[in-house]
Amino acid sequence: MITPRFTFPLGADFKANGILKNYFDTMLDGLTGNLDKLFYPFNTDCWAKSSFTDGGLEGWWPYEQYAYWLDGYAKCAYFSGNDAHFRKAKALIDKALQVVSENGFIGAKELQKQGEGNQWVHAVFFRAVLFLYEITKDPTYLEKITNHYLSGTNDYANWRETVNVESMINCYSYTKDQRLLELAVSAYEKHCQIEGNIETKLSDFNKTAPIKLHAVTYNEMVKIPMLLYQATGEEVYLSAALNGLKRIDDHHLLPIGIHSGCESFANTTALSAVETCDITDHCLALYTAAKITGDSTYLDRIERIMYNLAPSVMDKEFKTLQYLSSMNQVISTHYSNHSGSFTFTPRMSYQSDHYPECCTGNANRSMPNFFYYAVAKAENGVAFHFYLPGRYCFDGECFVVQTEYPFTERVNITYCGKGTTVLLRKPGWCKEFLINGKAYDTATGFVDISLADGDTLAIDLKSQLQLVKVAEGYMVVKEPLVYTLKITPDIQLDPIESRVKEGYPAYDITPASPWQIAIDKDLFSKTAVLHTGKCNTLLESDTVITAKGYLMEGVTLYKTHTDEVFVSDYDKGEYIKMKTTGQVYYSGELYFTPDLKTLKPAGYQQVDITLVPYATAMLRWTIFPEKN
Repeated sequence: MITPRFTFPLGADFKANGILKNYFDTMLDGLTGNLDKLFYPFNTDCWAKSSFTDGGLEGWWPYEQYAYWLDGYAKCAYFSGNDAHFRKAKALIDKALQVVSENGFIGAKELQKQGEGNQWVHAVFFRAVLFLYEITKDPTYLEKITNHYLSGTNDYANWRETVNVESMINCYSYTKDQRLLELAVSAYEKHCQIEGNIETKLSDFNKTAPIKLHAVTYNEMVKIPMLLYQATGEEVYLSAALNGLKRIDDHHLLPIGIHSGCESFANTTALSAVETCDITDHCLALYTAAKITGDSTYLDRIERIMYNLAPSVMDKEFKTLQYLSSMNQVISTHYSNHSGSFTFTPRMSYQSDHYPECCTGNANRSMPNFFYYAVAKAENGVAFHFYLPGRYCFDGECFVVQTEYPFTERVNITYCGKGTTVLLRKPGWCKEFLINGKAYDTATGFVDISLADGDTLAIDLKSQLQLVKVAEGYMVVKEPLVYTLKITPDIQLDPIESRVKEGYPAYDITPASPWQIAIDKDLFSKTAVLHTGKCNTLLESDTVITAKGYLMEGVTLYKTHTDEVFVSDYDKGEYIKMKTTGQVYYSGELYFTPDLKTLKPAGYQQVDITLVPYATAMLRWTIFPEKN
């Protein structure tokens, strides 16, 4: 077995502080800490039911959505140091592990049926279970997972059920039970022989064409050959998986650091949508690659996604979210979904619950996973992947990180222990990396520093304000932050959305200030000024950029009539289903964010503009067209 370059330290006690602790507390006060009292299926305690009928459940998908939430909830509660919430999350997981058949299978009896994707849900749930093992070192959790996989109820060769190889390999890395490895290898070998497993076979990952598949499925499956490489040392697995990630970058990567996806992969314009589930799932694929190869460029990508996109799809109270979001999105209402997928649904609006509920559950995982990845054990010391404020204790050593990075450039680390080496990640964008005032460079992405008890490090990650040329215009960055135009939002309650609870609303948000801004490169470069300010969480910061731009006269929202909106056959089926649940009402005019290539300004007026961190904006104009 190949030892991963980075591993989560068993028995670790990681606790967030500062702006990240505030973020986790906001999560627990909002959806993350309360979903079990609010919406289906999170209010069903479905994993504790012995059958679908006991819980009034309609199939495997409620188990997936509930497990997404439970994984995020357990990690968020633990990392925030909230004992009450952690005890509740742990009790829910422990209770679910008591629903065991005689053969060792965990979960409702209907989930044992093969051929319908039922057991994909265990791949999600067992992430939460393995996390409990890693922080408690209680072998009961490994025994439960092992007995489940050896129950003989599935060969794990079909569709996303093969994602269970992830849990098999992770469990095997601790138990060294050869039967788990044999089952994992057999499952993927069989998977690759099934013609219907489209785009997820080893030969598929070696292709070079754009990907035609549900993006979550691809992200979940592209990790599997990496993990099989970890377990077997067979290079063929790793090379295929890394090429599978390259296919994403070659055809679907957006400047925000993630690929497009409206369920399936899509194009790469300013309007291209990102599904919230993919924020978590793509970062997990990237981290798996980094963990196994040691390549820090995957970590750079995660950092851009997590400091910008991940917080932006939530409101500041973590009580509403978007199912789909985009870099340019100046209207967010029940009917403003411009993605071309699920047109007559509120997927691009901020609301407390979306159908289906996958994103409502999965949004709770992204930031806790980011902290989970932040510090790891390496072969020659302790690796700092991300500079997240917190206390990281394990193996008799403790590191305290204090910072308001990425809103500032300074990170302070204090060490207590017997002495160790730390591997400090130097981001690829960082031209000047200072440690206690001394500049360091590296070809590996990490700078090695020896520490003794009581040592402190003052790290400065220097970056410059940049105007970056992209396909359709310009994007403003001060790494690792992306900036977007400050648009005053007019926030109203959605009068027709029924999927709400008291205190957990749905919003119609329209622009109450100009958004029709173009940029002249020379004028912007001469006038742009960064103003640093206080921040509370990653959702709020007073840091802004002021500059001069051009108001495009005569440019308005794109308007069309409902009869003229193209709806694909796939969307029609979803539309009919949603109509039966009372979610779809439409008639008359619809308004969408315009496509940059369709803009025809009648003139330009020079104006002052203010840009804000992407993470803090609910409406966005991020890709600026160039003034003609």
